Amino acid sequence: ASTTEPCILAYFHRPRFSGGVHGSVTGMAPFWVDLYAVGADVVLNAHDHSYQRFAPMSPSGAQAADGIREFVVGTGGGPLTAVTQIANLEFSNDTTWGVIKLTLNSSSYDWQFVSVGGSVVDSGSTSCHT
Repeated sequence: ASTTEPCILAYFHRPRFSGGVHGSVTGMAPFWVDLYAVGADVVLNAHDHSYQRFAPMSPSGAQAADGIREFVVGTGGGPLTAVTQIANLEFSNDTTWGVIKLTLNSSSYDWQFVSVGGSVVDSGSTSCHT
């Protein structure tokens, strides 16, 4: 809460929202409430073995311009598992192993989901909350 940085990223294992086989973890809701209150921009999770990118959301899961964008990236080599479309899921991939490259700039962040073969499967950029 005391940071003055414009771009805030948090990461932990279990996702609050997920269309993967493990699904959304309601027990992570208190973290989202706290992160939303301080203007966090990005939450990075794994647990489900797929890639998922969500629209910015409030802690309740409603799409929100001042919300937190969640990435679920569990594509590090274990067996990949299916993703079901859920609210605010903008992009998913359950057939490609890879990594996410996140770049926090002074007032924005960029992302690339890069396959093990080196191709960019998903990418984008957006402004951080100020």
